[in-house]
Amino acid sequence: MKTAEQDRSASPKPRLRATARPPGPGALETLLLLPRLLSNPVLTCRELTTTYGGIVRLNLGVDTLYLLGQPEHAEYVLRERDEHFGKGGKLWAAARPIFGVGLATSEGELWLRQRRLMQPQFTRSRFAALGERMIAAIQEELVRWPALAAGEPFNLTEQIIYISMRIFLRTLFDTGVSDEEREELGRASHVLMTRLHYITWGSILPKWFVLPGAQRASEALQLVDRLVFRTIEKRRREAREPREGGEGGDRSGDLLSQLLAARDEPTGESMSDRQVRDEAVTLILSGYETTATTIIWSLYQIARRPEVERKLLAEIDQVLGKRTPTFEDTAGLSYVKMVISETLRFHSTAWMTHRVSTVDEEIGGFRVPADSLVIVLIDSIHHNPTVWEDPDEFRPERFSPEASAGRSRAAFIPFGMGPHQCIGNNFALIEATLVLVMLLQRYRIKLTSDHAIEPLPRMIQKPGVPVMVQLEPR
Repeated sequence: MKTAEQDRSASPKPRLRATARPPGPGALETLLLLPRLLSNPVLTCRELTTTYGGIVRLNLGVDTLYLLGQPEHAEYVLRERDEHFGKGGKLWAAARPIFGVGLATSEGELWLRQRRLMQPQFTRSRFAALGERMIAAIQEELVRWPALAAGEPFNLTEQIIYISMRIFLRTLFDTGVSDEEREELGRASHVLMTRLHYITWGSILPKWFVLPGAQRASEALQLVDRLVFRTIEKRRREAREPREGGEGGDRSGDLLSQLLAARDEPTGESMSDRQVRDEAVTLILSGYETTATTIIWSLYQIARRPEVERKLLAEIDQVLGKRTPTFEDTAGLSYVKMVISETLRFHSTAWMTHRVSTVDEEIGGFRVPADSLVIVLIDSIHHNPTVWEDPDEFRPERFSPEASAGRSRAAFIPFGMGPHQCIGNNFALIEATLVLVMLLQRYRIKLTSDHAIEPLPRMIQKPGVPVMVQLEPR
């Protein structure tokens, strides 16, 4: 049976020959935009697509960007013509020293092979086992929460990141990481994602922009690599050495062990240590902090909206009562899923993805030359008023079956779309569901201030200030 990618390559679509250039700001306005583009690219790009339309040409002198803020343009680039839009260019090159060539940054035959090796680890049958690990990790963290409930206001962001990191390391590395290493890894991940923001945008800005954090990022990457390679070596050794009773092999069932054991069906090949490292680091950096941020924003929005909290608690009490949820329970928590979806739309944690055109193309009736940097603005699509009614309002009911009927699938793409859609999307949704449910079974979250919190515009849009809360036991 042919894959979708083989089908597309066997019958390529004809190239179009548009000649008009997309609209965009002039040279002086672009120059004035540069500081804002680096400091707050999310709102700057949203404003540009609002001002100039769904596709904007931004000439930076050394590079020209094509900003896409309409669902149909995103679908065209990421799904319909994905074979014409690759992962070349400066932005992807800037990410590879950190991520390596894992699924997030690879393409072509290497990407296809890695996808085949990785995909079986993210199926529903695997999620049942991983769900048990998630629940155990959450329970371990919640042991500390009664003391938080009895004390002074605390930083919710910090505590949710602890939970998410424990979940991630339990499912990825089993129990091979100490609490101290977990905290070090969390700090290093934050440093690397901040650095990634600056080097990504800095790679297309004039050379006189000074990019901060090079030394800290180098030290953080060394720490991450030491931890990952040490754990890989340990897993390899466990697989070689006989266990008690004469049995060999690894029985931990964590993702890392599964990746080390994976074999590519067509070739029988396995991953090298470096390939496993690249996939593990990609999962750590793009996975745990993104999911943690989604949970934090969800709890923040719930705490601000009594009617949303009331509906959530009613559903949780009806479906679960006080018993611990299971993986199977996550499918029946429909309003919880609506809240998480609306959080992903409203806050667009991962706010953009980008490609480079490999041939002359046409998008929305405009010519996009080969070797152009095309940026799909997930945040702009999620706040596009032609797609979403009152897009700056938080309304979970947008994602009810009735409200979602007929909506373009490209209108909501928090994990991208097409062949390169994030492989860990269901993992993230299950984790977010379990954390929210297990917290809200025990506590109501009370914000200590009514002031709205704005996001910090980085690669991951975390809250710009600590989310200070108090707990009210239920």
